[in-house]
Amino acid sequence: MERLAWFQILRSSVQSSEFLLDLGGAQTAAINGLGSAPSHTSLFEAASITGQLVRPYDDQIKTKERYFISELHNNEQTPTSSAFLEWLDEQVGS
Repeated sequence: MERLAWFQILRSSVQSSEFLLDLGGAQTAAINGLGSAPSHTSLFEAASITGQLVRPYDDQIKTKERYFISELHNNEQTPTSSAFLEWLDEQVGS
């Protein structure tokens, strides 16, 4: 059986709304200038201390886990990333 066919069979038998987001990969992309990224506290802290990433606003999203939106320290917001951050701020009711 081909690998793709196996994944298609597996997908059809699993009912789930969960998905995997590689926060480490998203953070690495942000460090390399590819936009903003949600980040877990433990991942963000080290990059923040070294100045690789900054928090674009002070508010936090209250969840069982803690995440940050992070970006390059000297990177200007793109219109898309600004719109995303505004939308996210509206969603958390800040």
